[in-house]
Amino acid sequence: MRISVMTVLAIQVLGASAVQAGKSTGEPGGGGALGHVSAGLGRATGGNGGGTPSGGTRDDNATYREDQLLQGRCPDGERPQRRVPREERCTRVAVLTGVAGLTVAEGADAQQTSPRATLDFYGALQAVHDSDGSWTVEVGVHDRRFRLAGSITRFFEPQPNGDTLTLTMPALVGSVRVDDGRATRVYLQLGAVGAKTQHDPMTDSSLAGGLGGVRVEHPVARRTTLIGEAQAMAFDSSVRAYVLRAGVRVGPLEASFRTLDFNVGPALYGPEVGLRF
Repeated sequence: MRISVMTVLAIQVLGASAVQAGKSTGEPGGGGALGHVSAGLGRATGGNGGGTPSGGTRDDNATYREDQLLQGRCPDGERPQRRVPREERCTRVAVLTGVAGLTVAEGADAQQTSPRATLDFYGALQAVHDSDGSWTVEVGVHDRRFRLAGSITRFFEPQPNGDTLTLTMPALVGSVRVDDGRATRVYLQLGAVGAKTQHDPMTDSSLAGGLGGVRVEHPVARRTTLIGEAQAMAFDSSVRAYVLRAGVRVGPLEASFRTLDFNVGPALYGPEVGLRF
């Protein structure tokens, strides 16, 4: 019965991914799916996402808006009060966030007297339809009930001018196991996430937000596990995104189908292959 339920769940998730992937945004112009998503993010942030328009210089409002976003505000159209180089600030924040997450995880692991708390690593590559691809790196620490993980996902797509457009999404996610303690594992997730584009021909964007989700792992054999994951992300500037992933893990190898769907552009979807150990 459990296998049948999980099989139906996997089919539903894949079906939802296909529906999301088939959406049309009506975005004019050329470019792949990632280019349309980046353009949508630029429009949602009012063109003040911190990018440098082609042939121009950085807008003061962009640096001020970036500073305010980091403080939880989004004052589009206001004049800047101080200037902070966006690349330096965003890079520093992303690095500090990842380091802070890993420091907390390692500190918790060091204080554990039980040998059940362990580190795990995940690295994957994805082929993205109507774009190029993405890679993901994740480091986590977990015990029987809780898990804390820091991850970075980057989508990339070549541009006609020779640059490579990227969408980088760092995340720090805490999970708690909420099932009955048997073979099937169900985790509720809550965390923080960011989204930053670079090398957009018009303007780059940078957003911060939170996420919530659920992850299910159901073993079907000694070394084989079905996996399913769904997440909802809420960013500033009324940007929303949804992640659906379904697949199977055999030993350390994971093969899945993953969809990232922003409400400002087409879905970024495709098969993903990775290793978890």
